[in-house]
Amino acid sequence: MHSAPSCKIQLKIQILKILLGCLRDSHRTRTIFRKVGGFVYVTIRPFCDTLRLLGCFGTRTQLETLTEIPGNLEEYQAYFHTIFIGNVLEPEVREDIPLSLILACLIYRLLYDIAIDNFDKPNLSGVMGILAQSGQQKGGESCGKIRSIQSLNLSQQPPEPLIVHPGVVMCMLQLLPSIECDGHEEVSYALQTYTAEVIKSLVRSERNQRIMCEAGLAGQLLKLGSNPLNDEQNLLHIPLQYVLERLAAQALQPAELRAFLRLGNPLYCLSPDFQAPYRPGGSVPLTRIKTLVSMTTPRDFRAHGSCTLPPFIEMDIIFLPSIAPQAPNIGGNIDTNTIGGIGAGDRIFPPQSGLSYSTWFCVDKFSDPRTDPHCVRLLTLVRTVNNVREDNLVCLTLLLSARDKAIIVSTQETIVPPNAGEWEPDGTGDSGARIWCPDLLHEGQWHHLVVVLNRAVLKNSSFSLFLDGQHMHTQKLHFISQNPGAGAANLTVATSVYAFIGTPPAWRRYSRLCWKQGVCHLIEDVISPQMVVTIFNLGPHYMGSLQAPQVRKQMEPLGPLIPEERVMFGLNAKAISQLTLAKIRKVYSRADNKTIAKQLGMSSHENATPIRILHNSAGHLAGPARSLGGVLVGYLGVRVFSPHPVSAMIETVGGCSILLGIIGMAQDVESLYAGVKALTCVVRSNRATQSEMDRKRGYQTLGMFFKKKKNLLNSHILHLTFSLVGTVNSGQETSAIPNVTAFQDLLCDLEVWQGSPNGLLRSLLEHLVQLASESSEKRTNIKIMRDLQLVMKLLHIIFDIHDEPTTEILFSLLSILLGGQPRHADLLLFGQFIAARLPVDDAERNIVLGNGGEQRAGQKDNMRNLVVRNRCFTMLHSLLFTARNTVNTIICDDISKVLGLDWLLLFMQPQIHPTTVVWAMRILIVLCANETIIARFRDGSHNGGYLRHTDIVSQNKSMSVLASTQLSTSSPVNTSSMIQPGMILPTQLATEVKTGVLHVPGFQYLEWLLPSHLEIPELYFLLIALIMGQPVKGLASDHKNLDLDKVWAFLWGGTVTQTSIGSIGPKVNLCPEGVCVLLTMVRRIVHTDTALEWLKSHPVTIIQGKFDAESGPNSPTEEQLCCVVIPPTQESALTKHPARKFIIDFLRVIIVDSMSLSATGKASPVVDLVLDSSPESSDLTQQIEFQTEIISALIDHLLAADVLVGEQAALPIVPLLQSHIQNVVPNVFYVTARI
Repeated sequence: MHSAPSCKIQLKIQILKILLGCLRDSHRTRTIFRKVGGFVYVTIRPFCDTLRLLGCFGTRTQLETLTEIPGNLEEYQAYFHTIFIGNVLEPEVREDIPLSLILACLIYRLLYDIAIDNFDKPNLSGVMGILAQSGQQKGGESCGKIRSIQSLNLSQQPPEPLIVHPGVVMCMLQLLPSIECDGHEEVSYALQTYTAEVIKSLVRSERNQRIMCEAGLAGQLLKLGSNPLNDEQNLLHIPLQYVLERLAAQALQPAELRAFLRLGNPLYCLSPDFQAPYRPGGSVPLTRIKTLVSMTTPRDFRAHGSCTLPPFIEMDIIFLPSIAPQAPNIGGNIDTNTIGGIGAGDRIFPPQSGLSYSTWFCVDKFSDPRTDPHCVRLLTLVRTVNNVREDNLVCLTLLLSARDKAIIVSTQETIVPPNAGEWEPDGTGDSGARIWCPDLLHEGQWHHLVVVLNRAVLKNSSFSLFLDGQHMHTQKLHFISQNPGAGAANLTVATSVYAFIGTPPAWRRYSRLCWKQGVCHLIEDVISPQMVVTIFNLGPHYMGSLQAPQVRKQMEPLGPLIPEERVMFGLNAKAISQLTLAKIRKVYSRADNKTIAKQLGMSSHENATPIRILHNSAGHLAGPARSLGGVLVGYLGVRVFSPHPVSAMIETVGGCSILLGIIGMAQDVESLYAGVKALTCVVRSNRATQSEMDRKRGYQTLGMFFKKKKNLLNSHILHLTFSLVGTVNSGQETSAIPNVTAFQDLLCDLEVWQGSPNGLLRSLLEHLVQLASESSEKRTNIKIMRDLQLVMKLLHIIFDIHDEPTTEILFSLLSILLGGQPRHADLLLFGQFIAARLPVDDAERNIVLGNGGEQRAGQKDNMRNLVVRNRCFTMLHSLLFTARNTVNTIICDDISKVLGLDWLLLFMQPQIHPTTVVWAMRILIVLCANETIIARFRDGSHNGGYLRHTDIVSQNKSMSVLASTQLSTSSPVNTSSMIQPGMILPTQLATEVKTGVLHVPGFQYLEWLLPSHLEIPELYFLLIALIMGQPVKGLASDHKNLDLDKVWAFLWGGTVTQTSIGSIGPKVNLCPEGVCVLLTMVRRIVHTDTALEWLKSHPVTIIQGKFDAESGPNSPTEEQLCCVVIPPTQESALTKHPARKFIIDFLRVIIVDSMSLSATGKASPVVDLVLDSSPESSDLTQQIEFQTEIISALIDHLLAADVLVGEQAALPIVPLLQSHIQNVVPNVFYVTARI
C-alpha cells in the first residue's frame, strides 16, 4: 500500500476495503491485527506520508553522507531555534531562507507538542531550554564545526517532558531525511542538525528511552541513519549516536545490534562475491568501539549490585482479586462461577502458620511530605464482607510513610472511606509497628524488603522485618484477625480477600511520587533468616517461584525453599498478557470479572479496552486455589518494561568472540583500551558471558592478545584487567579472588606483562602483594596463588627483571608465598632455582659488590647471578624467624626434609663468593639450633632432597643434545633458539649421583669445605654460634677482631661482665663436631702463609677459648687438636706458629687432668689418644717430634708437681664421680711404661 505511488488513489482504496472486510468478519482477525500493531501502522505511516504531501518535505528516506560542512551553520541553527520556540501563528520569516524549511520547522514544533501532549501549556519556557551560544569559533576547520554542534544545549529544565505518543517521535525521525530544498543545501543541513538535536532532547530521561525502545526507535534509526552513524565527520553523527547509545543501554534487539556492528561492512561481513573475492572490509572504527563501550558501560542502577536494570512495573495500582478463594459452607450446591481465582480447593485466610511477603522495589522520586504527602503502598490486603453494606476492611497494610519514610506495618482492621489518599495507619499499639530505615532515604536504589508475620496461639504473635538480607527489627504484633471485624464466626456470610499494590483509583490524586515494582511473592508460611538471605542473593532478576533456585551459574540448583502449596502468588514483569473484560470472563471466572470491572468502573461485558494482566507465577503449582494475578491500572504512563541491554544481547550475535575479535584487531592504544573496556563491562554485568568466557577459556585468548600487543599496554588497560578478573571491585565487600580461571590466565601469566612499558609488571606485582598481605581474605588468596604455581612463574622471570623496585616487590611476594607453611613443591623449586646458578669456576670470587665501574659482559652475568642468589638467601633467612623474633620451626623442618641440609653445603664450595658462603652458613646455624635437625646433619640423613625430579631434567637435556646433534648434521640452522629447556640444573646435579655421597656426615663436609674460606672473618663467629647452638639472627659489628667480649656480644648481647653465666648456661648445647671444624680451620691458618694480619692472631684466640670451654678429658676434640701442630705435607716440620705452645700446654693439661680417672677397658687412656693422634699425611719424623714435645712437657710437669707424694701433690683432681686421688699413681706408672 505504501509502496504504490501517491497518484494511485483507487488502488489504495481497494486495499483498505479488503482489509476492512477481513476485520469485520472475524474478531480473531481483529485481535491478531491489534497485537501485531496493525492499527498503529495504518495510523502512523499514512500520517508521515500525509505530512510529506504538504510540500515542505522531500521524498528522501535515507540520510545522505555530508560532502561539505556549511560555513554559517551556527547562524542558521540559531534562527531555527527562534522559530521553534516562538509563536507558531506569527513566525519571523527571513527572505534568504526558503519558506518550505521554515514551515518544516513549524511542523516539527507541532509534532513535538503532540508527542509530549503539550497543548495545555501556553509556551515552551518550561519545556525547552534556550540555545546555548557557542564560544569563539576557532577557524573554519571541520572539528570546529563539530564542536559547535555539540554546544547545542537543548536540555529541558526539570521536570523533563514525558513522551505520551511515541509514534509521533517515530514520525519525526522518519521525516528527518525529507528535510531538503534544492539549491539551499546548507540551510537544509542546518535544519536537519537542529531537528536531530530536538529528537535527541526527547530521549534524555530513562523513562522516555524505555518508551521509545518499545516503539522501535533504534531499529528505525539504524535503517535510515546508517550513513551518518558510519561517518564520523557527519554533523548528524553525534546526535544520532547519542540517541542510539541511550536506547541501547535500555533495550536493543539482536537484529538491531547486528545491524549496528555491521555498519560500513567491516571484517568482510558481506556475503562472499566470487567475482571479486578480495573486496576490502576494513576493521571496526574506533568511534564504533567507543559507542559500544558507552552502550555496555553500566549505569548505576544499584540493583542489588547488578549492572543491568531488572524487569519492573510502573503503575498506579496492581489489583489482585481473590488471593484466598473460598466458598461459604451454606449447604446445597456451590456455583463455581461465584468463586474467584484459579485452581480448586479453598485457601484459608488468614493462614494458620503465618504470612510472609517478599518484594523488590525502587523509589525514583519521593513525594514532598509537606505539600504532597503520598505514601508508597507496598501491599494492602482487604476483606470484603458480602453483607448489605459490602464493607471493605483493610486487614494488613505495608507501606513507606510519606512523612519520614518509615516502614509501617499494621494488622488493625479499618474501614477506609473513599477519597482518603493521604490516609496512613498509625503504626502504634499492639497491631502496628513503625520502623525507620535510613537506607530507604536514597532515591533510585533497589531494595529487597521481607515482612514475616509469625502467628502464635499460646503466646504473643510477632513480626520481623528484613531489608536487603539484613534483619532490621522484631517485635510483638497481633496477627490478622480470624473473623472480619473481630466478631464471631458466621458461616452464612461470605467474604472475599483481595490485595492491591500501589494507590487505588478511589484514592488517586496528583503526586510527584514515582516508584518501580519488581518481583514480589506472598507466602503463607514463616520463612527463616537464612531463607531471606538466599532470596536476596537470587537478586531482582529471579522470576521463579522459589522451587529450584540457582544462586550462581556454576552451582547446582537448590531444593524447594517453600512448599508449593504455600506460595499464594508471585508477580513479575515478564509474565504479562493483554486481555479484555469479556476475555477475562471466559478464561477465568465471573467473580473475578465483576471485581475487576468494579475497580475499573467499567461494564463487565466490555470487549474493546485492553487490560494488562500480570500472571501469577505460582499458578501452575500444586495446592489450593490462588489469585489469577494482578491487573495493571493507571491513569497515564502504565509501563511494564523488561530491559535487554547490549551487555545481555551481545551473546545473541556471537558473544565474547565479537569483543575478543575487536581486541585482536586493535592497532593503537585507544582501540585496545576501548575493546578491553567493552569486554569488561559485558563480562561484569552478564553472568552468562562470564560462563562463556570460562568455558571457552576466553581469558587465555585475551592474554595471548596482550602478549602480542605488549607495546600498546598501559596502566589503564592493566586496571581494566584487574576489574575484569574481579580483584578490583568497589561494589564487593569481599576481597577474595572471585574468578580463578581469569586470575590464572591474565594475572598469573607473568610473561604477558614482562617487558611491557610503563612499569606494568611492577604494578601487577604490587597488586598481587596487596591481595596476599592486605586483603581480608589473604589466606584464601595465598592458597590460590600457590595452587596456580605462581612461585615457579616468579622464579622464571627473576633474571629478566633489571629494575630494582620491581625486584624488591617480586621478592616481597615470594616471601609471602614461601612463608608460613609453604608447599613442598614450591620450596623444592626455590632450592633448585638457586642451585641451578652455581658457578663452575672461580671467576665469581673476584667480584666486588658495590663496584659501580664498567665490567665485562661475562662479569656482569656473574654479578647478576650473585646478587639474585644473595637476595634469595636474604629472603629465606628472614623466613626462618617469626614476627616475634623466634625461630620458625615449621619452615626449618621443611627445609631440612625437602631440600636437605647438604643443599646449603653446595654454597660453601671453594668457587663460591664469600657473601654467599656467609648467608649459607647463617641459615645453617639457625637450622642446626634445633636438636632434631642437627642430629640429621650429624648423621647425614635426609640429604639430597634438592635432587628430586632432576632425573627428568637430565633426560630432557640428553634428548635436547641428541636432537641438536641430529639437526646440525642435516641442516646448518642454529637450533639453540629452538630448544628452550627452561631452568636446567648444572651438569654435576642433573647427571647420575652416587648415593654414597648423600650419607656423608654434614660436619665432615664442613671440615672439607670451610678451610677454603679462611679469609671470611664472619665464618669464625658463625662457627662459634654453631658450637654453642645459638640461632643468631644478625652479624657482629667488627668481625676481624676475635675476642671474648665480641663473641659474647654476638651470641647473647652485652658483655661478659653484664650477663651472668648462670642465665646463659642452661641454654647452651655444645657441639663438639663444630669444634673439630673450627680446629680444622685453625690448622689451615697455622700452616698457611697469609697476608691478612687479623687472621694471624685467630689460632691463639681460638685455642685459648677452647681451653676455657673444655668440659673434661676424653673429649672427641683431642685428636683434632693434635693435628693442628702437624703440617699437612711430609716435607715440613712442626709449625712455628705461637699457637703451637698453647696447643702443647693444652694437651698436657688434658693428660694431667685424666690422671685422677680410673682406667677402663671400654675407652683408651687420654695419653694414648694424644700420643697416637697423627693425620694420615704425616710421616714418622713429624710424629716423633710431636710425641717428644708432648712427653717432655708432661714429664716436666709431673716432676714439678711431685705426683708420687700423694694427697700433698700439686695435681688437680677432676670434679667427676669416677675421679679419685688413688688413681693418680697407677696412671703415672702407665705413662712411665708408655714412654
